Amino acid sequence: MTSELTFNFTQDKLLKITPPKVNRLIYKDTKEKGLILISSYGGSKIFYFYKKIQGKPYRIKIGAFPDLSVGEARDKATELKNQIAKGGNPAEDKNKLSNEMTFKQLFDKYIEEYARHNTKSWKDDIAEMDRKATHFYKVKISNITRDDINKLFNNLTKNTGKGGANRFLDRLRAVFNKAIEWGWEGSNPTAGIKKHKQKSRDRYLTSEEMPKFFEALNEVNHDTIKDFIWIALLTGARKSNILSMEWQHVNFTDKSWYIPETKNDTPQLIPLVDEAIIILKAHFKNKTNKWVFPSKTSASGHLEEPKKVWKKVLQSATCKIWLTNASLQETIKKAKATTLVSSGAELYDAIKKQAKKDGIELPIGIADVRFHDLRRTLGSWLAHTGASQYIIGRTLNHKSPKSTAVYARLSLDPIRTSMNGAIQMMRGKKAETDFTKNV
Repeated sequence: MTSELTFNFTQDKLLKITPPKVNRLIYKDTKEKGLILISSYGGSKIFYFYKKIQGKPYRIKIGAFPDLSVGEARDKATELKNQIAKGGNPAEDKNKLSNEMTFKQLFDKYIEEYARHNTKSWKDDIAEMDRKATHFYKVKISNITRDDINKLFNNLTKNTGKGGANRFLDRLRAVFNKAIEWGWEGSNPTAGIKKHKQKSRDRYLTSEEMPKFFEALNEVNHDTIKDFIWIALLTGARKSNILSMEWQHVNFTDKSWYIPETKNDTPQLIPLVDEAIIILKAHFKNKTNKWVFPSKTSASGHLEEPKKVWKKVLQSATCKIWLTNASLQETIKKAKATTLVSSGAELYDAIKKQAKKDGIELPIGIADVRFHDLRRTLGSWLAHTGASQYIIGRTLNHKSPKSTAVYARLSLDPIRTSMNGAIQMMRGKKAETDFTKNV
């Protein structure tokens, strides 16, 4: 026989429960009605949600304790209760998973029932899956093997690099883990596939590279995209925040930009340097909607990542760096004879093609710079000015338990001062302020 005990679940109380010598014990939570914990003689402690649905009793598995905390179990019980209140039947949904969903069906369920409400990257999840895993869409999930995932992982490593492969493996792992949580009895095919070890990236634009980058950027003939890149460099903000920048959060009086939602869930107030204000005011005169960087073609209504333009800027800047390299002049001369342009991405391609014929290995220039490196660039130049780590952390909204209290005491003025100094140094001008005063 089983025994039933009722009390307010806490971590300590559940940890102190000793397994019964035979059968099992059922414990009921007084705080979240329907939440129960079954302790078996084998030592397991499993959370379940008990509820009658259309008169029929169901016991829906939530997860094992202590892997799942009391708070997490209560949240899940509340989620199940809400599904039932809306006419759903989570127990039957689990049975559907066992009836062999295709990967596309599982992924759609993952997006609609979990990612859309719990992650900020769910749109990126969809875009990446559509680009990289459509060959899985019609396959039954139990037919997707570790070998299939490993083959995809190796292909991504070759084509997108270790970082991209690692991130996509994490996405796949999350989808299959959710299937198991929802009652699928299969095993996660990503299990046992180890991610690549990666060194932390420290790439930023140097004093030698910066002038060529500015030249190439100013040659962009699309003002919205060009100014989007400028604001990224001048604020150090994350790409996603700049793309979705709204006028209601820009304060020209205080020269600041408020970001209500960031990657680390901490709102951010960014001081705007003078050059950023000039760019934004020019856009404000012609504003047509709430977005600072609008787009007539995107579904979101605002600019989406301009990968092609970014690539051309890097290629053009790299080409300008090559043009100053004395050892490359003969190759460049021959390359120019094959193209009508004297600079830019087109000449970049011509020089690469000619260098291959000449058996010359070209310097990489700034072709390896990623958009996120602009954020690192501002932080690095702030350090060059003598700005403290606290100033840099506050500028980039880095979340650190040890420095959060200090960040809260800082005003925007010393941050703006450091940012202005960094921008001036990037442009090759002498910073006029003693930034050690801000330490």
